[in-house]
Amino acid sequence: MKILFSFILLFLLNTASAIDLIFLLNPKSQAKLDADILSLKGRNFRYDDELTKYKGAVVFNDQIYPLKFDIHGDLNSHWRTKRRSFAVSLDEKYSLFGMRNFSLIRYEDKYGHYEVFGQYASKKLGLLYRKIIPINLKINYDNAGKYILYEKIIPDALEHNGLSGSYIVSQNNVWKSAISRRDSIIKVPYINRKISDGESTLNPVLYKVRPKINSSHVMKKWKKALRDPSFALIDKDSFYSFLAIVAMTGSIHSTLPDNLRWIYRPWSGMFSPIYYDTIPRTTKNIKEFKVEISRMNYFLKKILDDVSLGELSTNIKKKVKTLSSNDFNKWLEFPFYKQLEGVDTKFFQMNIKTIEKW
Repeated sequence: MKILFSFILLFLLNTASAIDLIFLLNPKSQAKLDADILSLKGRNFRYDDELTKYKGAVVFNDQIYPLKFDIHGDLNSHWRTKRRSFAVSLDEKYSLFGMRNFSLIRYEDKYGHYEVFGQYASKKLGLLYRKIIPINLKINYDNAGKYILYEKIIPDALEHNGLSGSYIVSQNNVWKSAISRRDSIIKVPYINRKISDGESTLNPVLYKVRPKINSSHVMKKWKKALRDPSFALIDKDSFYSFLAIVAMTGSIHSTLPDNLRWIYRPWSGMFSPIYYDTIPRTTKNIKEFKVEISRMNYFLKKILDDVSLGELSTNIKKKVKTLSSNDFNKWLEFPFYKQLEGVDTKFFQMNIKTIEKW
């Protein structure tokens, strides 16, 4: 796998300076945001209708882009310091790097270069990929350090992926629904744990389909898929591509129900997973890999029940090899500048060597 190691090194070392961006908060919005944070009284999470609807602007190359923003993220790590994370929507006549809707997330919250790698690998393996740009951010002209400008998983992303006419579907947010139904369209509280032999799985339920226009037939299809999961409903090629990235990064976290989004293509009737939200870990043997994913996501568990360990390992290994099949420079098509300092490729090498032994 020396070629694949070279592929990763090319990706990690072919760098340029991160871009500089300034995020400006409207003074009234700044005061409102500070007051809204105080109103949470130290609570370590927020509901979807909290810490929202503020105004500001970003400045890039001396051009001002007016915007509306919410706080990005559910947990208070995203707002308890001045280095906050923001979910941004530019005014309709503006676009930045071909995007109107994106998040500004602290670099360390997304494990920076691993998240970047996940999106590069997604692009090469034919999955939906999100534009992702490491930046140096200033908030109200104060240096806030390294951030990621990250395209949101909304219908806007479908067009540049050549997926116009398809839909993005997702499952309910697990931990929020265990607390409250406030942010959910589900009439019954979501959490339903099945405990057997010390292993827990989470039953999925219907949550969201986007875009909403003419989506009733997709909603029915998604509801049926969640109630009666089957590998026959999944695009196998994209499924193994997704699992290959999960295996290389070790990010079982990316398979959680509230993290995992799917693309539904009406013309094929199939669902394809979207990779993101990397938390790197050491990848284990193929049996434990399958068990860990099954414990995280009941929907995936039922799909993987139809797949033998031999079939799973063979197809994942093929996908990992695909990542080294072409000159990686051909895939540097993201509107994207990188600043990856102190990156250790040994982590990837270790996981790849484990996958080779499956």
